[in-house]
Amino acid sequence: MTKTLTLLFVCLCSASLGAFAQPTQSMNLLERADELFYAKRYRKALRVLDQLLKKEPNNYKAHFLKNFIYRDLNEPEKREDAYQKTLVANPHYAEGYYYYGGLLSGQKRLAEARNLYTLGTKKIPQDAEMYHRLGFILDQMKDYPRALAAYNKAIALDPKMYGTYYQRATVYEVFKMYEKALADYTQSLALVPDALTYRTRAQLRFSLGDYSGAMADYRAEARLDTTGRRTFDLKSYRELAFSASSLAYDQWRKKDLAKAQVYGQEALKWVDDPAEKAMLVNQLNEDRKMLRDKPSFDKAQAVYREGMRLIQAKKYQAAYDAFKKAAGLIKGTEYTLDPLYEKLINLQLACLDAIDAARKKD
Repeated sequence: MTKTLTLLFVCLCSASLGAFAQPTQSMNLLERADELFYAKRYRKALRVLDQLLKKEPNNYKAHFLKNFIYRDLNEPEKREDAYQKTLVANPHYAEGYYYYGGLLSGQKRLAEARNLYTLGTKKIPQDAEMYHRLGFILDQMKDYPRALAAYNKAIALDPKMYGTYYQRATVYEVFKMYEKALADYTQSLALVPDALTYRTRAQLRFSLGDYSGAMADYRAEARLDTTGRRTFDLKSYRELAFSASSLAYDQWRKKDLAKAQVYGQEALKWVDDPAEKAMLVNQLNEDRKMLRDKPSFDKAQAVYREGMRLIQAKKYQAAYDAFKKAAGLIKGTEYTLDPLYEKLINLQLACLDAIDAARKKD
């Protein structure tokens, strides 16, 4: 009886050890293959993984590790096969979808990447990153409505995905929903201050005519830029300076001249090319003269309006005197190029004709 119990105990122990030995052995093989991979002993690592997969054909981690080995061996077909086997072994392995989708998109196989990530959202419906990646592929395919829906789902699942706010903002720009785009860029920056996002928001603000906001964003980008490159900043500051100046000219060089001076002085800090710097300095000098002469121009405009009232009252001599005075206020200033100056000259001639006609009539 004692001998029988002893044999039974030994058998049970052997069965238990066998049950625990296989996972441990599998783990050891996987760890060994991983060590060999990092040691760049790729062929030996593959042999270890084949040994493991012979026992466990559905060990998805072994298939997944194979993909990295084939990547380093530059064997793309085998690498893709490893990805596919990974997801067959474990259809709920998010990393498998991420990496395989990255491979497909890198090869410009966007439709296949879209289908893969769509499958991933079905298998792992609570994975925000999967929806983000799906949205990004749809974005590249210019399927903007579906991209927007995917980004919305990603943010609903994880409101702290700052990159998704950025991507969604770019889609809003496509739809010309600029306020929503600005809100998303701002939310992205609130989560993670990033030079690229500041730059992109600056471009949008610039296109909308918010030069002060754009300048503030370009400054923030410059502070965060750790590359030491300022090419984009230089171009942006110069564009701000010249655009503000052009806008001022279009509006008869009124209120935006002072703003153009601010942008222009900032731009001078970044312009390295001598020819470009000379152009900017010349523009700023012209603007300064316009600012200097603006009080005279404003007064000339007031006198011009008075002259027009005198014409309506048929007081042509007084109107002539007013137009002559207004022209005198502008003569010799930068505003002689303004259409008002030529108009004042023509009005003087018209008044003289009216005065002459009145004398002949008398």
